[in-house]
Amino acid sequence: MAESEWMAAAIEWVRVLQRYLWGFIVVLALLLWGPRWLISGLGMSAVLSHDRLYFGLSFAVLLGMGLSDPISLTVRWPIERLEEIMWRKAKVKRLHDLTPHEKTILREYIDNETRTQYLSIGNGVVSGLVHEKILYRSANIGNLSGFAYNIQPWAFDYLRQHPELLGLDTPRCTVQ
Repeated sequence: MAESEWMAAAIEWVRVLQRYLWGFIVVLALLLWGPRWLISGLGMSAVLSHDRLYFGLSFAVLLGMGLSDPISLTVRWPIERLEEIMWRKAKVKRLHDLTPHEKTILREYIDNETRTQYLSIGNGVVSGLVHEKILYRSANIGNLSGFAYNIQPWAFDYLRQHPELLGLDTPRCTVQ
């Protein structure tokens, strides 16, 4: 059997195991701790008395596999939420520290109440705002005016609520 065939067979075995994993766990639990009449009725008394250790190890391994995904989801969710909060806080802090050239570019979005501007792809200030994930290039084909750059929704909303960051005096009405 070639190595690629062996890998494909192993992957398929794991898929089948995952599909029936909890069924295997329940069956092993019944064999290990079920009533004697069930175990003897299945003809497993002799096998269990001789190989109980292997059934127990199999149960422990399969139970670990079955619980690993729910546990990782439970642990991963608060971590991802915390990372999202920290990311947003860093991005908002970045909006409070804009250069005059960055303010000029971003002011156009707010003044014109638009989410798109045509800007030069060679503009370093624009590239910096793209790198900071405040803007993104929304089209790969440009024209004489430049390429279409959109402002991220979170940045647009925040700058509309805090126009003083761009040197604008009056806050704009926001649609709730």
